[in-house]
Amino acid sequence: MTLLEEIAKGESATLEFKEARPKDSIKFTKTVVAFANGHGGRILFGVEDKTGRLVGVPRDKVAAEMDAIADAVANSCTPSVPMDIKPTTLDGKVLVALDVRSGGKTPYYVKSLGMRNGTFVRVGATTRGVEEHKLKSLILAGENLSFDRQPVEGGRVSRREVEAVCRTMTEVAKGNCRSDEERKAVKPMTEKRLVSMGLLLRKSGGLVPSYGFFIMSGDSASDLMKPKIKCGVFRGVAKGDFVDRRTCEGSVVSQINEAYAFLLRNLRVGSEIVGTQRRDVYEFPLDSIREAICNAVFHRDYLEPSSIYIALYDDRLEILSPGGLVKDFTMEDALNGFSKLRNNALGDALEYMKEVEAWGGGVSRYFTACAAAGLPSPTVTEESGFFKVVFWRKDSRAQDATPVTANTTPAVANPAPSAANTTPAVANTTPSAANTTPAAADTILVVSNARPLAIDATPIPAELQSRIAAIKGRAKPDVLQELIVSLCELRPFSKDDLARLLGREVGTVIKLITPLMGTRLCYLHPHAVHHPQQAYVAKPRLSLGAVHDRERT
Repeated sequence: MTLLEEIAKGESATLEFKEARPKDSIKFTKTVVAFANGHGGRILFGVEDKTGRLVGVPRDKVAAEMDAIADAVANSCTPSVPMDIKPTTLDGKVLVALDVRSGGKTPYYVKSLGMRNGTFVRVGATTRGVEEHKLKSLILAGENLSFDRQPVEGGRVSRREVEAVCRTMTEVAKGNCRSDEERKAVKPMTEKRLVSMGLLLRKSGGLVPSYGFFIMSGDSASDLMKPKIKCGVFRGVAKGDFVDRRTCEGSVVSQINEAYAFLLRNLRVGSEIVGTQRRDVYEFPLDSIREAICNAVFHRDYLEPSSIYIALYDDRLEILSPGGLVKDFTMEDALNGFSKLRNNALGDALEYMKEVEAWGGGVSRYFTACAAAGLPSPTVTEESGFFKVVFWRKDSRAQDATPVTANTTPAVANPAPSAANTTPAVANTTPSAANTTPAAADTILVVSNARPLAIDATPIPAELQSRIAAIKGRAKPDVLQELIVSLCELRPFSKDDLARLLGREVGTVIKLITPLMGTRLCYLHPHAVHHPQQAYVAKPRLSLGAVHDRERT
């Protein structure tokens, strides 16, 4: 894009116009520090602010103006701002271009105003004073520190809490394994390893929790810090009437699982029949959807007092993560498959638990997966401090549409938890015509907007129902485990179904199941741990080899 084309588009997050150098230098030096605190930017002197009309700088004053601008920045801003200043000629007019690079010694601020009042950031095409949480983030970035590895002031953690987090992380890691061999290779999480990750810190001979520890465990380090994922389904293509909604709280793993389950409940589902076997086909590539949720969780800015928002419309799915791009990391870097972590401790923890499989490549994989599924390319943008990923539905005509950017406020502002039996948003949606064509001679694609049917409709015997009804309040883990095995001997059950039947949280069910895996229970889909219809079966009823045989037929 040429400079004239940039000017024609108007001011932006990285471009500012000044008709002339203001007498009060603060009127432009605050934008200088804002650019240095962000992704850099350019101030063009000699361009009318509101219209973008070229007025130019008098030729005989260009050198003096450049010196005055450079002196004002040097004398007014601290630390020293990385910048270049040069003249440029457009349509016979001489402009002075002040190019400010993204700085590595944040926060940059106007000396006379002090750090608190003199630090500015860029929000869209405006320069604004920094909020307290953003100032803290800039201070940490300037010292190359990760917020999730910082100690919680006055925070305490008991040996029992440490052991519980270690046990949970180990169980989740084993539960995400794809084979018995992989499961055996998982090394138990230990206190020493939590320290090496930065989730725990050694201070004065004792252990102090980091913010990452509280985020991992689901506890709140303060009343202000309660990270959540807010999910909503809307009627139409804009923010409006809720059809379904849910607020996911607790540990990061439980939030990821709840948000993923919410989407599975509301996405359109088709059926692919190969021979005599039926297989559910969701409208979006599920691996990419889950990865986008995971990325939103461990890349978000936890100092930002906001939530992750997941909004499903008639034409698209939006996932917004507060914090935008990390400094010195561009959208081009993301689209080319590179990655830069904001939360190093959380990243290490999620990698250990196999919630993320590899660093980098996530965003670029979205495009590959959507292309393979015959979907429009996703839209990836940074808007109003949020990193936003949009997956377009097959019938959305996104190829010819301009992405919706008018609503800078996230759509799911204050969603309440959904009712247990909320009707999916797409219950009466007409399926895409493209999905009605058989995929191959021996394959029939059946489109359905309803939820997937149960794997097996075998009723639960009265005796087993009585045992389940007898559980009230607390029950010993071994009692619950025996009930789980009994149920899974009857037919395959998902963790959500087991949780509902036993009146327990999904996370509790996972803890109960993990020790049984490989000995008394196995996956119905062993090669796809996150399969949308994953379920557990008792080994006496169906051996692992038999499961493999079933999937091959």
